[in-house]
Amino acid sequence: MTNPIEVSKYVTEERWVNSVAEYEHHAFLFSKEKNLLVIPGYYNDYEKEDGDQSFNGVMIFNIDKNDIELRGIIDHQTSGNYYGSLVERSLYIEDTLYSKSVGMIKANNLDDLELISSVELDYRESYMN
Repeated sequence: MTNPIEVSKYVTEERWVNSVAEYEHHAFLFSKEKNLLVIPGYYNDYEKEDGDQSFNGVMIFNIDKNDIELRGIIDHQTSGNYYGSLVERSLYIEDTLYSKSVGMIKANNLDDLELISSVELDYRESYMN
């Protein structure tokens, strides 16, 4: 790793994008075996013509030594609650991808990212105290 080179990159077109992974290295998931990269992300673009556009969840990428490609997103946005939607962790077990935000756990099929199940978490009391 003395001379790393960029072979591929992904740049979002959204504005005001952030990720919990910027300051919490446990927040993203990488699996070389599955060519999988999962990064939590959130954005808000109040200036779009069609109104407030926002996302709060995880971005799922196919990744290999020559390319990175966005496969899809799993949105945790609920009722406009920013803090309850912040994804903190993700993991996979066999062919199921789990993503955990402050207010929800989602299980999605790893092949097509279809929702299998979700569970809402009552986080408000712990954040209010």
